[in-house]
Amino acid sequence: MANWCANNGVSLIAFGTVGSGILSERYLGQPAPTQEQKDTASMRMYSATASRFGDWKLVQELLKTMDAIASDVRSSGRCAD
Repeated sequence: MANWCANNGVSLIAFGTVGSGILSERYLGQPAPTQEQKDTASMRMYSATASRFGDWKLVQELLKTMDAIASDVRSSGRCAD
């Protein structure tokens, strides 16, 4: 699939790359996932990884930094939305 996408100009990002959504805008400024939200094996795994990284405040700092970098890249024209 990756080869087909590359040959056809389709970009890919693995879901695991964004930590089952934890490293996405979805959780920016949000509370930590609840037990009910940890309803898949990958969500439980990535939530545990985030916990090992530090408390949720530190995860939020990371998300804010990533968001600022993304905003800078978008506004510079280096990357399309």
